Amino acid sequence: MNQVTVFADAQQAWPSWNLAGFSARQPKLLAFHQGLKKQQYELAEVCLYQLEQSAAVVAKPQPLVGPTGESNELYTAARGVALFVVDPSSSTLASQQSLIGMLTAALAAGNSAIICSDDLALNQVLVSAIKQAELPLHLVQIAAFDDYACHLAWDIRSLTMIGSPILVQKINRQLAAKAGPIVHLIAETEPVALHQVNDPMLVLNYITERTRTINITAVGGNAHLLALGNDAHR
Repeated sequence: MNQVTVFADAQQAWPSWNLAGFSARQPKLLAFHQGLKKQQYELAEVCLYQLEQSAAVVAKPQPLVGPTGESNELYTAARGVALFVVDPSSSTLASQQSLIGMLTAALAAGNSAIICSDDLALNQVLVSAIKQAELPLHLVQIAAFDDYACHLAWDIRSLTMIGSPILVQKINRQLAAKAGPIVHLIAETEPVALHQVNDPMLVLNYITERTRTINITAVGGNAHLLALGNDAHR
């Protein structure tokens, strides 16, 4: 598989998924959960948990305090293409659960995903669930584990690692030497404990925060000036 094409397709898929909003993403991800449930209940459970927890964070903008005459709110947006790397030496149920939980959080936030994994059982489950959920084309792509080095060179915006501390350290050093925007690293080095997947705020690793300000009065904040523009006052 051409790594350049994989990244280009993922980058093209994420803007529309991100702009669709959580209300449009949620039904697709619930269908993804159902697809997992038909195959492996343990994977479906972590998917549903992270989907529910993510909804509490990204579903609705949060109002902010501002001066009179302004409406201010805090909302979230996706970072972009999220790269997931699964250590071949960690092909266990716990590592599979870690991947599914963190993938769900990334997708719920509006990101696209490239998964570098040689876990054939996990890959087959993912392909089947993605197909059943009818997720957008190229939103989630699966590549070989060895392809991760090539993808690191591209404009990925987050990197999720499931594997040994040694591999995480190696890849973290590669990230540190990478030019361009800082890439956020999310690592699970103890998948048995499921520290990351059990974190209700996990989705915060895959979002950026933005603020929206709307001036609801005329220039200067004087509501009376608005009324002067009404035909009834001429």
